[in-house]
Amino acid sequence: MPGFEIGHMIIKEDGIRCGCGNRGCFEAYGSMRKFKSDLCAMLNIAPNLSGEDMKEILTNFKNNVLVKQVIDQYLNDLTTGIINLVNLFAPETICMGGSFAYFAEFFQDPLQAKLNEANYLANDMAPTLKMARLKNDAGILGAVLLED
Repeated sequence: MPGFEIGHMIIKEDGIRCGCGNRGCFEAYGSMRKFKSDLCAMLNIAPNLSGEDMKEILTNFKNNVLVKQVIDQYLNDLTTGIINLVNLFAPETICMGGSFAYFAEFFQDPLQAKLNEANYLANDMAPTLKMARLKNDAGILGAVLLED
């Protein structure tokens, strides 16, 4: 499909503005950038955190009710987008990469549980989530291997 990008799939009517100009895009809600922004706003801290800083916060505040709410909302939005894709393509497995894979210890099991519990899967079968072996480097290495 020319011009089709999964991240521009709308998951919230009249949602927040996405970088593409639309509102409510999956990318605007399911990105690690959105999670980081929401987490920093909730904790009232500067958004220039490193990945290690975020891991430390997630570890130290894992029982904080507000942090749990931010995580739950992020995972709910991610689940909505993934379920739309599952209903379109019916994959048995989804490989997550990028920064999500970097934070898999915090998100993979809860996201898998949400997918398993979802009641709006067309085939009633949640895909298995796997993390990309190359984690956040997968896109970089893939770009290097592209031929002109």
